[in-house]
Amino acid sequence: MDNYYSSPQLFLQLVKRNTDAVGTVCCNRKSLPSDFKTAKLRKNERIARYYNKLMALKCHDKKYVHMLSTYHKNDTTIIQKHQIQIEKPTCIHEYNDTMGRIDMTDQLTAAYSIPRKRLKKIL
Repeated sequence: MDNYYSSPQLFLQLVKRNTDAVGTVCCNRKSLPSDFKTAKLRKNERIARYYNKLMALKCHDKKYVHMLSTYHKNDTTIIQKHQIQIEKPTCIHEYNDTMGRIDMTDQLTAAYSIPRKRLKKIL
């Protein structure tokens, strides 16, 4: 889910409807914990806060990343990048993997124009 639309309230509503979600969130959302917003992290550090089934994750790699997830825990996945093993939070890895597929689909479908029934002449 895009960070423009995501918020803790939306994710909690989705949990009530038995729908899981994961996505980035803007760090200035009112309902995020204040210590979570202001925490200064060193590179490769992360903190997580839980409320019911909702996990809020803040981590620092190249920049700060704020994530919300209703089905991930604060665990990591080891990935291979340029013959180096990197430890990455699972929710971020799965989010990036899924968003990469969506972006690829958007690129492929953009090549085909949508037929128009008629064009209106603007005077």
